[in-house]
Amino acid sequence: LSMSRSARKPTHKHSSAAPQTVSGRWLAKAMAVVILAALVCSYLSLCLLYRIGQWQIVLHPDRAARSQSAPADMLRFGPDESGRPQLTGEFVVAPAGGRYNGVTVLFLGGGDGSRKNYSDTVAALNNVGLNVLWFDYRGYGLSADIHPNQQRLMEDADSAWSYLTGTRGVAPQRIVPYGTGVG
Repeated sequence: LSMSRSARKPTHKHSSAAPQTVSGRWLAKAMAVVILAALVCSYLSLCLLYRIGQWQIVLHPDRAARSQSAPADMLRFGPDESGRPQLTGEFVVAPAGGRYNGVTVLFLGGGDGSRKNYSDTVAALNNVGLNVLWFDYRGYGLSADIHPNQQRLMEDADSAWSYLTGTRGVAPQRIVPYGTGVG
């Protein structure tokens, strides 16, 4: 059997146009843009992860005291929207007649542990003759049980300042902020 011409597969003739090539310079620029975009995306992802999980990376609250209730002599201040105090602390009064008993130290602890980790420092400040307000941030010790973060720590420090100036009536120029670590 012979095949007719129409049944044969058509053959393509080679075109006389040269194949198109990509410039090496263009390819290098494209690769640089892709690598730069990947680096920016990676950096932004790491920033987001840090922002969301900073309480696990930087802040290490001690929550062992959660099973205990706050002793009666502890201060409760820093109300939230519900009106319930969120912070637990203590105001240590300086001995009467001391040289510095009109000065109050607002003690801001570090990101590790809780108030109990700083009792020696607070005792030393008080022994010098200073009043001391020290407290647990939210998420630490006996204060409200929420995840701490930088914003909340700053809000807690502001609440402590407001407590001293508003409730205690301490003049702002008589308050000395003193912090350790993230405090």
